[in-house]
Parts: sequence; structure tokens; C-alpha cells
Amino acid sequence: MRFTGERTIRVAWQIVSLGHEQWEQTRSIKPKHLAKVRKVQIEMAQHLANFEDGPAVLFTARSTRRQLRHIEQMASELICLSDQQANLLGSEPRPLDIG
Repeated sequence: MRFTGERTIRVAWQIVSLGHEQWEQTRSIKPKHLAKVRKVQIEMAQHLANFEDGPAVLFTARSTRRQLRHIEQMASELICLSDQQANLLGSEPRPLDIG
């Protein structure tokens, strides 16, 4: 997935915003959707690194870079929230099975 065009930015935004809606409603994200959010976050970070490391920054509108950075940050936050929730659920004591 390349994030230079307006259409692909919209697709990335939809993936992240759907994850955010899922989180708001259920305090969890489905594993399949979380994998998509992770992919968006990684690819956004790589794409933004290309801007900072090369001449692409000269040819890319500041608003586009801002959109990419915002999507990457939202994806990162969702991943962190999901990881924290998984750690909390994994550390809760389990009831004893006395039978």
C-alpha cells in the first residue's frame, strides 16, 4: 500500500478510524482489524521516514505530510491501547475451579 495519493490516504484513514470506533464501543479491536492498523502504522512510519531522509519532502505538500503523521499517530495509539488491554486481561487472576 502506498500512501502518496489522496485515495490511499483516505483508505488508511478509514482503517484507522474504524479501529478507533471499535475501540470506543467495545474497548477492543478485532485481531484481523488490528493487523490492518499495524500494517498502516508501519507503512506510514516508513513513508514519513522517506520524507525526512530524502528529497521527497520538497515535492510533497505540508498538509499531506500532516495527514500521514496524524494517521500514523492514531494507529500507534490504537496499537498501544490494544496491547495495554491485552496485558491487563492476561494479568487478571483467574477464578479457582473447585469441583
